[in-house]
Amino acid sequence: MLNKSEYTVVKGTLAAVVLAIIQENPSCGYAIIKEIRKRHGIYLGPSTVYPMLGELQRRKLLVSEWIMTYVRPKKVYTITKAGISELQTMSVQISVLFREVTKTINMTVQ
Repeated sequence: MLNKSEYTVVKGTLAAVVLAIIQENPSCGYAIIKEIRKRHGIYLGPSTVYPMLGELQRRKLLVSEWIMTYVRPKKVYTITKAGISELQTMSVQISVLFREVTKTINMTVQ
């Protein structure tokens, strides 16, 4: 079980992954789930991804639009300018965090 700090790191990393995928290609939730599985080899279910999308939308980092041209309507998410800015900030923070973690692990292994 993750403690609150660990959960925050994982949640922030997941948000960055979702924003990055949507920045590359506006997508519906199911396409995002499939892309995460393809890229990272992990399955995140709808109960993880859809609340994240809702939170990112409430924070004005994403907007959504219903596309009715498919057999079933799809809610497609697009990143906003605020989302791009937040993704850049998250990218720097995650890079620093993982660099420091790697440094610590390497010092411990030696």
